[in-house]
Amino acid sequence: MGRHLLTDGVAATADPVRLNIYPNRGTPVVGEVVITFRDTSGHVVHGQLLYFEDDDPHGVAEEGTVAPPDGSRYAAPLAIVYDPSDPTTLLAKQDAQLWLADRRTPKIGFGMAAGGLVVTIVAIGLLIRDARRRGVSWWQWYVDAPAARRPRR
Repeated sequence: MGRHLLTDGVAATADPVRLNIYPNRGTPVVGEVVITFRDTSGHVVHGQLLYFEDDDPHGVAEEGTVAPPDGSRYAAPLAIVYDPSDPTTLLAKQDAQLWLADRRTPKIGFGMAAGGLVVTIVAIGLLIRDARRRGVSWWQWYVDAPAARRPRR
């Protein structure tokens, strides 16, 4: 979405910006970033950022709806990008640029998928080995060993 909005979206400036701060264990978190801006036709649009940095209260200690402090990530005037066909699809421009530049997350996802595949292959190998030790076909790993081949106890 960030790439789409940066290439095909329209840039605007949001003012005012309000943070809805909610309590959390230890430090408060941002629940919504509510903004107001004018679209290309001059209409006033009220909306919320779709994705935002929620684990950082951006220097705000109290809970409730507050304006972000000057110098914080979402301080007004906030540069945003939005989809002209749907002005409620919007992101902060700096978030869209940050996510577009992210090279670490795809590597982590690939590593997790590869690790899961290795675990699956090892599990299948162990099931096949155990089935053969019990004297059954590899696709019947769930079947108990035939009575004639069971070891005596």
